[in-house]
Amino acid sequence: MTLRRAYRGLTVLLVGIFLVFQISAATHAASYGDAPHEHEGSICVIATLAEDDQGILPIAPEHIAESVSVECKWQKSFTSAAVVANQSRAPPPRGPPLFIQ
Repeated sequence: MTLRRAYRGLTVLLVGIFLVFQISAATHAASYGDAPHEHEGSICVIATLAEDDQGILPIAPEHIAESVSVECKWQKSFTSAAVVANQSRAPPPRGPPLFIQ
């Protein structure tokens, strides 16, 4: 078994486990809802963990500081340089060897 094949197998396994857990959580939520409940006398762990599914965001400040704009008074001078064509001589064209002619 090559390393690439083992890596692919591990990836498929992890994706499969992830999908199984997602599907089981969705079916559990559809069956019992968000209310706290018990399974055979013990508190449901899934419902307990799902209670804190939303994080608390900080309160936005009432006064947002004014944005400061900076104006640049110095500008680099732009000069358009003329494009100079290449004046060098190209190497002579190559042809077939002389002994073939």
